[in-house]
Amino acid sequence: TEVIASEDLGKLPDISIADALTRLPGLAAQRTNGRAQQISVRGLNGDFSTATLNEREQVSTNLNRAVEFDQYPADLLQTVTVYKTASANLSSQGIAGTIDMQTVSPLSKTGRQVALSGYYHWNELGQLTPGVSENGYRTSLAYIDQFDDGKVGVAFGVSLAKTPWAGEQFQAWGYPTDAGNFVLGGTKSYVRNSILDRKAYMLVLEFKPNDNFHAKFDLYKADFEEKQLLRGMEIPLYWSQASLQAGYTTSAGLATNATFTNVHPVVRNDVFLRTDDPLALGLNMIIGKNTAWPVNVDFGYSKIERTDQNLETWSGVGFRGTAFTTTDTVGVRLTPGAVPILTTAKNYADGSVLRLSDPQGWGPTNIPGGGMHGYLKYFRAKDEMGQFKAFTKHDLNKWFKSVEVGTNYTDRYKRDGEGPSGFISPANAANTLALPANVGTTDMGFLGMGRIYAYDPLAAYNAGIWAYTPNTD
Repeated sequence: TEVIASEDLGKLPDISIADALTRLPGLAAQRTNGRAQQISVRGLNGDFSTATLNEREQVSTNLNRAVEFDQYPADLLQTVTVYKTASANLSSQGIAGTIDMQTVSPLSKTGRQVALSGYYHWNELGQLTPGVSENGYRTSLAYIDQFDDGKVGVAFGVSLAKTPWAGEQFQAWGYPTDAGNFVLGGTKSYVRNSILDRKAYMLVLEFKPNDNFHAKFDLYKADFEEKQLLRGMEIPLYWSQASLQAGYTTSAGLATNATFTNVHPVVRNDVFLRTDDPLALGLNMIIGKNTAWPVNVDFGYSKIERTDQNLETWSGVGFRGTAFTTTDTVGVRLTPGAVPILTTAKNYADGSVLRLSDPQGWGPTNIPGGGMHGYLKYFRAKDEMGQFKAFTKHDLNKWFKSVEVGTNYTDRYKRDGEGPSGFISPANAANTLALPANVGTTDMGFLGMGRIYAYDPLAAYNAGIWAYTPNTD
């Protein structure tokens, strides 16, 4: 086993328990958008391990049973134990291991305790695109007390966090060859600012009127929201109607300096929203604790619902390969081991050169307006589980140390899958639309480009400028 223990509640400094777990040998985190989320034990991913809270299995928002540990703030947990080998007394365990998170037992403390903490967060890349702050915070309050001469204990905690993240992302469509030289086929590149808003609450009530009866009730509740704004450009080059100009510079079979004309970039303003609300509660009772056959009875219930909304919107200098005014000319400079540097003739921070449209003709034609301006899709998941466990243990102190017998029952309901998804197109049946109101510009400097026009895609959709056509394929 590996153990993370805190002397006092609220002393674990990490944003989530996932960050704390990565400090243990044999454990590694799978990161999502920069943050630690799922945990792999001994190289096996989260599908092969089990996560429990106070020894009760936890539900998950994933397609599988891998728990997202960023849902659990480290400052509301007292101890985490990682079991790397199987054990007969663990009713819920995984092939790779079992990660048990434990809340505080207020009667185990010597008296009243109050813990208050606060942190300020920022990201080094700053605000690359408008709409999400580059700054955030995390604060928590925990209170532990005892009453009735140590027979009643109570603990509660609140953890509030707004954590900012940022990223710059380059994707190449690939590198086809022209006259034996590798050239850039196209690029799909973004910058991203996102914010994680997590509100988490913990409550523990403990009752021990005598040495033969001990009861503890615990509750954990969180509200989790993630908002990502992704803005960038998808620029088809060699694999498009664009023309690679002759006379480009080569080095060791690589077109290090090339120019493409007749380019139709797709300017993207996308938004991703995720909400989920994990809930876990349980009651544990030990009856006849000091008798020869003490009985341990445990009830547990946990559930979580997740909703994703992913909206991508397009704009460009033309519609289905036909320019409104003129197409663009793009210079490409390739350096091995580095992000390509692109230069454009047009200023994409100037909204007058762009319109909402289907620049490349990617969408179907049998939808309102005859042109697709983007895509909208939802994902929904629900996981709900009830648990009951009862067992007794008797010390033998002869050939065998002890005997333990019991029963465990778990009832789980899990449903997940893609919700409604479909095309967005002009509500007024026009092929193209004017850009929504400007909210600023997006910095594409990491790609060698300048800034691009930014608008609020979700506000534009909610204003009704686009019609929605379900995708029935």
